[in-house]
Amino acid sequence: DTGVSNPPLSCAMVTVDLAKEGRNSAFATTRSTNEETGNSRVWGVDWGEETKSYKSGDRRLLLRTLPLSISSKESRKRADCHLWPKGTFVQLKIGDEIREHVVKITQRQQQHHEPKKWSGQSEALDLTPYVQNTDLPFDVKLCCREAVRRQEVQPYGIGAKVTKFFDDGSGEMRPFSGTVVNYDSKYKLYRIVYEDEDEEELTREEVSGILVTKSDHGSEDPPKVGSYAVHVAICEYVHADRLFDELTGNRVGDFVIPAQSLESVKQKAIESLKQQTISIVDSESDGDEARGNSSDCHVFSLHCPITKTVIDTPVRGRDCSHLQCFDLRNFLHANKNPSAGRWRCGVCQRFLCCEDLVRCGLFDAMLGDLRADVSSTRHKVSFETDGRWKLMEQKKVAKAETLAGSVNSKDRFEPEVIDLSSE
Repeated sequence: DTGVSNPPLSCAMVTVDLAKEGRNSAFATTRSTNEETGNSRVWGVDWGEETKSYKSGDRRLLLRTLPLSISSKESRKRADCHLWPKGTFVQLKIGDEIREHVVKITQRQQQHHEPKKWSGQSEALDLTPYVQNTDLPFDVKLCCREAVRRQEVQPYGIGAKVTKFFDDGSGEMRPFSGTVVNYDSKYKLYRIVYEDEDEEELTREEVSGILVTKSDHGSEDPPKVGSYAVHVAICEYVHADRLFDELTGNRVGDFVIPAQSLESVKQKAIESLKQQTISIVDSESDGDEARGNSSDCHVFSLHCPITKTVIDTPVRGRDCSHLQCFDLRNFLHANKNPSAGRWRCGVCQRFLCCEDLVRCGLFDAMLGDLRADVSSTRHKVSFETDGRWKLMEQKKVAKAETLAGSVNSKDRFEPEVIDLSSE
């Protein structure tokens, strides 16, 4: 009896040897001394120092866990890199110290008072303040209430195809095709029938080695339910504005967003009008309006769908099916804080990273021509099949006409329209 009412169901320990890692890392040679504290700055990190906010260039030692088993529904919805098992408790033991440090995991928000419904969404966990001497290895101990258990492995389905080499009778080895026709759940053996009508029974491991295709009911060995990977890394903070400068080539960085020329995008838009193969998405319009009032034009918005302000640097995902763009700086600022919905396209909600983005020459040209005339109520542009574009006129009574048209004919009324533009 431990005397604990709710003992941990899963525990793990990870040993981190920074000195050993430093000998194998070119970045560890970034060594200097903090003038205020005198502490060594291996990897450019201010070891042992706390900070309430980060600035570009700051390097910190972060700890996180990532779930290895996640449902398809969650994978489509979530872009979260700071998820912890339910009820996680973290302790840090440095070198031969007897005392262990309890490291607090901070929830991003109050998620739920019921522990079973806690989603594990947390702020980045910074270990830098606890590590002062990088020559001493330290242990990260994790305990949690979420049990790690083995998920039941579903057998390969009936109809799964295999190929195995046999002697064809002439001393030559050749492949014979076979099919899984039965599974003995008691002895966990698969019965395989080959093209020459010979058959044999094999274990799952043996079948896995000769498997060609699976039936719809087959499955590979899944990771354990509730299992997590533990990740310890030195990370450099880059502010959204600095990252913007790097991505646009105004500052030296690792990657510059490629630009699609005006002519190439125009041609793509014209072809899509003719073939109707590209889905044009307007975040503020229904499907019919997103195509314009006729089939021979596209309608784009020069407003960023993220902030509803005029786009300055138009980008979109390289593999997105739409031509509508969003603003790069708005995209970076919207994703600077940890959240479950980060790094999604501002138009179609597809997951995007910075390397997936392209800059649109067509939107650059339209903004260059029309930016001065764009307002909060007039920002739609029609793109014609001849490659020309124009800013659409404001429809002041469109909403009122729609409301009136939706009323039953017996109760229909004419809305009062006041022209505010008249003197």
